[in-house]
Amino acid sequence: MTSVVQKPSDLDFPESSQDIAQIKKSSKKSPQTKISVCDVMKNNTSSVIKKMEFQVPAYLQQYTDLYTAYLHSFDQIFGTCYIAEKEFFDKLEIDENALKSFDNISNTFKDIISSQIDISTQSLDTYV
Repeated sequence: MTSVVQKPSDLDFPESSQDIAQIKKSSKKSPQTKISVCDVMKNNTSSVIKKMEFQVPAYLQQYTDLYTAYLHSFDQIFGTCYIAEKEFFDKLEIDENALKSFDNISNTFKDIISSQIDISTQSLDTYV
């Protein structure tokens, strides 16, 4: 029979009053998440890049290391610029409805690009 009692060192307790204050602040936030321009651009760009990376035809596998590095460089560019862009766009205080519209349009473009990648992959598969 195993014991389910944990040692005090295994439990996660806040270490200081600052940790407790941080936990209280995070629990008081509203359940509705705020949309950010940078989050929309980063997430959609990353998903398109991953889709392009996984749809490389099998006969091009010898060149995929270079292609993968090329795609990852775009993803890293968006990652490094993310902090500065987020700070800039957060200061603008863009209307939440405008951000939701931008998110919808961006998702639509992402879906269109994703379907075009699928179509081109299918046509290459039938051609080869």
